[in-house]
Amino acid sequence: MIEQSLSDQHIIDCLNTDYGIKVAKLTFLSIGADMNASVYKAETHDESSYFIKLKRSRHHDISATIIALLHNAGIQQIIPPIKTNHGQPIQHIDDFSLIVSPFVEGQDGFSRNLTDDQWVTLGKVMRQIDVFGDGTVKILNTPGHTPGHQSLELKLPQAGVVILSGDEFHQRASIEPLRVPVFNTNRADTMASADRIKRLLINTKGHLVVQHDAHDFEELPKFPEYLD
Repeated sequence: MIEQSLSDQHIIDCLNTDYGIKVAKLTFLSIGADMNASVYKAETHDESSYFIKLKRSRHHDISATIIALLHNAGIQQIIPPIKTNHGQPIQHIDDFSLIVSPFVEGQDGFSRNLTDDQWVTLGKVMRQIDVFGDGTVKILNTPGHTPGHQSLELKLPQAGVVILSGDEFHQRASIEPLRVPVFNTNRADTMASADRIKRLLINTKGHLVVQHDAHDFEELPKFPEYLD
């Protein structure tokens, strides 16, 4: 989190001009883990509230695109950014990027743990996300290394199904028999995720890429070539 970077009036004017949001009160919030961003709560006269993120960069923030993509894929638990009057998820102000979302009262995962029911709901949502809606890129829920760990399933024209393991496997030698690192957060989840990936590889006749294994890395095409 960075300290206040633009004047309150500059931000208020942007919200009015580019979003049609008439701000009655803008409050700086000393929260957040992004060292290049500051956040605010904007309140309007009709008692609507907005979460404002101001990031020191004019580059496109891929996180806003991913959030919108997941929401459009039907994951209603995802809260997408509010678009500008011109239909953009991000508004640039000087050397900063501004993202606006509905303000939600509550605590995030940094300040409280999820309940068992919330973990179940999250697992159902994240079980398998079809990123583009055409089956070519799917996000797989593979907890174990961390509670929210994910792997990636690709469906390529020539290579067929390719699964990028992420941190589910660290070396080829640790797959059979499965060796679970002591630093993984949950041994049982790791084993269940490994079994799921193995069954998926059998059913799809897919190819596994263990991203931490030097041999697997060396077998991949080198830029500008690519796996097709």
